[in-house]
Amino acid sequence: MSKRQGLPVDLTEEQIDEFGREMDAIYYETLESRGEKDRLYILRLIRIQRSMALFGRLTIYASLFLLPAWPHALAGWGTTLIVMALGVILLGLAKILENMEIAHNVLHAQWDWMKDPEIQSNTWEWDTMSPSDRWMHSHNVVHHTWTNVLEKDLDVGYGIMRVTPLQPWKPAYLLQPVYFVMLMLLFEEGVALHEQAIIDVGEGKKTQGNPAADETHRPQDLGPGAQGLHHVAGPGRAGVDPDLLLRAGIPAHRVPAGGRRQLRRQHHP
Repeated sequence: MSKRQGLPVDLTEEQIDEFGREMDAIYYETLESRGEKDRLYILRLIRIQRSMALFGRLTIYASLFLLPAWPHALAGWGTTLIVMALGVILLGLAKILENMEIAHNVLHAQWDWMKDPEIQSNTWEWDTMSPSDRWMHSHNVVHHTWTNVLEKDLDVGYGIMRVTPLQPWKPAYLLQPVYFVMLMLLFEEGVALHEQAIIDVGEGKKTQGNPAADETHRPQDLGPGAQGLHHVAGPGRAGVDPDLLLRAGIPAHRVPAGGRRQLRRQHHP
């Protein structure tokens, strides 16, 4: 008689093995299907995303010439707001494409097989407060190793929300509607701090009492709290904004060293 595994997996060992074989078949089938069509897709998508971001900004600037103060027939608050809203929509869509369809997959090493130096997981940096190496650790390593496992996957509730009956109830969860709105408005900041918490809880324990092991992430002249935030702020703290250069079609990792800090990679040497 087949032995059944305990919850949350209510399957026999044979069923688990069969599921594994089916997943492996899909994996190898996908690997064999990669080719020129996929390469053209990601290159085209990057061009579209950067063009949308660039034209979105130009559209917003153009709306300033429609303010009522200008002495021409099209000037007025109505046309100004319509044109500005169009620019905002373009920028928003560009942001979604970059973070969810481009950078998320690039940082998963989905496109490393192309050997394109401009689309590699160990060189790509994205337009968000969370540096790519931090995200790769918290998402690729922690989240995808312990997906939805309570107290292992810190993406379950992000430490501030109760999303499953398996989480013990606390009075603080009564404020969840407020947390939802705050996280919606400050999602970039929330993700960055969430990833810093993962580093503090995980790697922080490993490097405690060993400053040399933590040197690549935390400058020694900063306090413990500021050290992590210093690295989190890395992509947006340089004198030359990599976001603007990226939108103009210049890969962010080609910005001169004086304009941005090249982040060291721990997972992809």
